[in-house]
Amino acid sequence: MTIEIGMPVYRPSGRLEAVLTALALQSYKDFFVTIYNNTDLTDIEEIEKDEKIVKSVSEKYGMKINLIQNLKNLGYMKNMHQIFEKATGDFLFLLADDDIVSNDWIELGMKAFENPDVGCIARPYYWFINNMRKAVRFEGKIRNEIQYVKITNSAENAVMIHDCLMSAAQLSGLGS
Repeated sequence: MTIEIGMPVYRPSGRLEAVLTALALQSYKDFFVTIYNNTDLTDIEEIEKDEKIVKSVSEKYGMKINLIQNLKNLGYMKNMHQIFEKATGDFLFLLADDDIVSNDWIELGMKAFENPDVGCIARPYYWFINNMRKAVRFEGKIRNEIQYVKITNSAENAVMIHDCLMSAAQLSGLGS
């Protein structure tokens, strides 16, 4: 069973070290990261910074990180689609370059997937401006309010799936 963290990024150097360090400090250690970089090829300075950060964090923490440089900026949605198309992990967790996760993020996700009826998980998110202890916006549900909804493969459930994902605010993981 493999866990892949898929990251769509654009000019991430100012945030990349923090998010990769948060991943390095996860309680669940058996995963790899694939970063799909949408930074324009003419922005050589940014690309070099990104490569240096990935190499540094990988060496410091022994993380498996694959940095893929797109040949052109695909835009956010096409970059996301390529993550889904190229993912090789049994479980795919999605993470943006500005997402800082708790050290049990992967562990909690994998616990949710222990339920055979769970195939998709989502998480709430908070927006901050200057102080990470003071959220300026919150969307989603609090941990103790998590609900499991059984979804069967039928057209009737399309609205429920949409509503579920929209209420959660951010997709976190998919199981095969």
